Order: sequence, then structure tokens, then C-alpha cells
Amino acid sequence: MADFDDIVNAVKAKECILFLGAGVHNPPKDTDPIYGGCYPEADRPPVGADLATILADASGLNSDVDYSKEAKLAIAGDLKRVSLYYEITKSRTDLVNKVRDVVSDNKQPSRALRALAALDFPIICTTNYDKLFERALILEGKDPIVSAYSNDRFAITKDYTGPKLNPRKPFLFKIHGDIDDPTDSIVITDEDYIEFILRIIWGIGQFDPIPSIFTFHLRFWPVLFVGFSLMDYNLRLVFKIMGWEIPKPKQSYSIGPYPDGLIRKKYDPPVKFVVQDVWSFVPDLYEAVTGNPMP
Repeated sequence: MADFDDIVNAVKAKECILFLGAGVHNPPKDTDPIYGGCYPEADRPPVGADLATILADASGLNSDVDYSKEAKLAIAGDLKRVSLYYEITKSRTDLVNKVRDVVSDNKQPSRALRALAALDFPIICTTNYDKLFERALILEGKDPIVSAYSNDRFAITKDYTGPKLNPRKPFLFKIHGDIDDPTDSIVITDEDYIEFILRIIWGIGQFDPIPSIFTFHLRFWPVLFVGFSLMDYNLRLVFKIMGWEIPKPKQSYSIGPYPDGLIRKKYDPPVKFVVQDVWSFVPDLYEAVTGNPMP
């Protein structure tokens, strides 16, 4: 397959940006003959609707008399809204602590995540707040340089300062913040997303919240989206601001089992959609790049 071969060649050349979304933590199907059951629920962070349900239950939303049953259901299924409800009825600190407890503490990177960490991606960007990819990189003997989004409009973003990108010391940018950042800058509520877009627009020069190393290479290198849906309106807007759609020499790729039809029509090109889940694509990629089966 030409698209797969192009991805493999870009990874081998160490000229590919890895972009990780929450879906990278999805477990394999129980019926998977090789990996079924290898990533138990206790080890993995809940994602999307599952995290929203946990926050809804913990916030007392279901017993709030100010909302109808229909309104509660609408809020409970929307992570941005239920997290805002949690923050308003409890506190920001309680929200961050709860999210840390369920998505990062005592969680372990999957075999698929460790396989991605073992490959030579010099630049990684992730929307995940958890620490699992950092742990995976360290387990693979790497020493990541980590930079995270801050909602402080006058914060100076940590950027790459080395003479040359080194996959053994990959640059990891956490575009929606880090769960352990003392400034509590994770982007999770409706209001956080508004501030996030404003921060992108207002950021100038040293106050730009996006590291220049990422912005620069985004225009020249292919991006490999894994576990991330391009239906995310906010990040599509950010990519447009960064000049992502400016013609560049390399095609980008989105990996997922159920690509949205409208998004696929709109973004193919500059993005090719590879219809595979994490547990079929990552083992194939790992073996094609390294010559060995995924551990």
C-alpha cells in the first residue's frame, strides 16, 4: 500500500511528526487473536464519554434539581460541559485532582503506546494531559524534552534549543496542557477551549503558546495522527492559524477505524485517512520499521 509505505519511509528517515489523541489509549478488541485482553481497564485511562460519565457521577449532576433529566443527559455526555459543571459546583483544583486520579495516577502505557515510543519520532504533539507517553519514552530508554501549553498569556513557552533534533531526546509538546502543571492549564472545559483559542490568536513572539519547532516542521514534515479525530473543531482552527494547509512536500495521515465522511472529503488532501484501529496499524508500522514483531 503506497500510503503505508510512505509513512514507513518518513518514520525511518526520522522526519515525521507524531500526533497523539486520547484514542491511542483504546484497548484492543476482546476478539483480537493476538492482543485481546492485553490492556486491562485498571491500567488504561478512560477517554471521551467514559471520562465525562465519571465526572458527571462524581460531581452530583444526576441529583441536581435545577436540571431536567434530558438536560442532565446532554451535559453528562459532553466532556467539555460536564467538566465545567464539575469546576463550578466544586472547584478547579478538585476538577484537576479528579482528572489526574482517573487518567494518570497508577495507569500504565499500553504495548501499542510503547511501540510508538520506541520508534524514532523527533517531534511528538499530544492532546493528552496524562503522563503515559512520557513513561513509555523513558521505558524505551529515551529522555524526552517536554513542553506544555500554559493559559498564562505572558508565559514563555518552552521550545527546542538543541543544535539538531534527536529522536533519543524527542521534543514532546502537550498542546492541551499537562495534568501535573502547577498552573492548572489543562484544556478540558468549555471556557478552557475559549481561552485556548484566544491564547493562540494573541500569542506573539516569545509569548506564542505553540513552540516554534513544532510550527516550523508542521509545514514541511508529514503528520501521523493516531487516536485523534480531525472532527476536533478547535485544533483544526489552530492548524489553520499555523498555516497547516499551506502546500507542503509531504502528505499527512490520519489513522482511525471510523473516519467522519465529511471531514474525509474536506481534508483528503492534505490528509490521507488510513482506516485501521491502533491495534492493527501500530503493530504493522513497528514491524515494517524495525523488522521485528511488536513486543
